[in-house]
Amino acid sequence: MELYNLLEKIVQHDKTHSKWLNTLSFMENAGAKKISACEHPTEVSLIQLKHAAEEHRHAYYLKKQILKINPEYC
Repeated sequence: MELYNLLEKIVQHDKTHSKWLNTLSFMENAGAKKISACEHPTEVSLIQLKHAAEEHRHAYYLKKQILKINPEYC
C-alpha cells in the first residue's frame, strides 16, 4: 500500500510525474546500452537483440508519455 500511495503522490504533480517518467526512461536506456556493450562483436543472439530492442522501446515510450503531460518538461 505504501508504494501505491507514493505513486499516487507522484502523478498528482505534473513536474514530479515527468521527472519520474524521465528517470524510468533513463534506466531503460541505460539497460539497453549495457546489453549492447556486452554483446559479442559478431555472434549476437536473437534473444540479446530482442532484449536490447525492448529496453530501447520502453525508454522511447516513457519519453513520449512526458510529452502528453507537458512537452517542456525534461
